[in-house]
Amino acid sequence: RDLLMILLYCMMPYLDQTVSKFQKGKFYLADAGYATRPGILPPYRGVRNHLQEFHGPNRPTSPKELFNHHHSSLRTTVERAFAAINNRFKILSNRPFIPLKSQPKVVIACCVIHNWILDNGPDEFVDDEPTWYHHLPGSSNRVSDRESDVHEWAAKRDSIAQQMWNDRERLANNDASDSRSSASTI
Repeated sequence: RDLLMILLYCMMPYLDQTVSKFQKGKFYLADAGYATRPGILPPYRGVRNHLQEFHGPNRPTSPKELFNHHHSSLRTTVERAFAAINNRFKILSNRPFIPLKSQPKVVIACCVIHNWILDNGPDEFVDDEPTWYHHLPGSSNRVSDRESDVHEWAAKRDSIAQQMWNDRERLANNDASDSRSSASTI
């Protein structure tokens, strides 16, 4: 969780620059602690949003719950990936002094190396990384939200949630009609 916060913190100064560079339809998923903003989609507030709340008979009952269910599943996968990278590269968990502009590059480099190791296996000739004990410097950069952008991205989230719900309903109706037609042929 700390690594995710550091990565988001490092990226915030660049978000206004990068949001306009997103490919159409691309965005970041954020946890409930973040507001909806251009390129950032958090789960709905006041709606179930943890995986354990959807087990067994407690299936999603609305488009917003279905969106939050999928959002939670993706967030859990991302958090596991960050935990694996954080455990492999101590430079990320021990917070050495690295200039703010270089911090995202360090994280990306660790991700690239991690993926290479997954594809090719570890190199037995490379020693483990030494531990560093410096602190990450603070920054007072803040990005302001524009009201219209917030509403636009909230509407985008609503649209995605409704589309998920419609797809789910259509699939359920197709399954039900398939069951009825196969039962009538017996």
